[in-house]
Amino acid sequence: MSGERLDADGVLAKFGVRPGQIVDFLTLVGDSVDNVPGVDKVGPKTAAKWLAEYGTLEAIVAGADGIGGKVGENLRAALDWLPTARRLVTVRTDGDLAAQVPHFDSLAVRPPDQARLRELFERWEFRSFLKDLDGGASPADSAPPAADAPRTDAVAAPPRAPYETVVTQAQLDQWLARINAAPLVALDTETTSLDPMAARLVGISLAVAGERANAACYIRSRTVIRACPSSCRSRPRWSG
Repeated sequence: MSGERLDADGVLAKFGVRPGQIVDFLTLVGDSVDNVPGVDKVGPKTAAKWLAEYGTLEAIVAGADGIGGKVGENLRAALDWLPTARRLVTVRTDGDLAAQVPHFDSLAVRPPDQARLRELFERWEFRSFLKDLDGGASPADSAPPAADAPRTDAVAAPPRAPYETVVTQAQLDQWLARINAAPLVALDTETTSLDPMAARLVGISLAVAGERANAACYIRSRTVIRACPSSCRSRPRWSG
């Protein structure tokens, strides 16, 4: 965040649209920060031109058949996606935050709660933040190690959790039941790319915490697809 503040004229000078058109503008061009695709090949200049001519996104959609060229084809191809894109780029202002923000003054900047920050940083092992909290060096870094002193604070490694590869419907059903019953579940996706807009799902890794023991598994995507009803398998994959 740059902290830059713009009035209505500043928004128009920077983006080529009025403040009230910003949501429609972002819907058309997309928002790379939040990985929201817009209309393919439509950049800020084209979006601003359309909004200057039509006024609103709804009017652009209504007149899509009259927009020629490749960008017109791309616009018509994205018509089903645009309502979703618009929702994703719109800042919600109707959330009930009364429990977290009882009054406006509670948002005022105040001195950090050092004890609470230390508790959180230690709990989640944010070592760099802990160093900043300690003025650049954590107590572990600054304290000289005791020569040949037996360690009394060593924690034994937890036992390795059983791990399995899910390849059958019966295994998948068992893991669905485990997820629903577990007090804590960790999930990780295995994909073909780190680019969220290009990646395809290869599999899903799961770990669950149980009352008696922990467990983990790997579910191949084809296992999920095979178990999925034919109606969801036949649904086309959208690409922006």
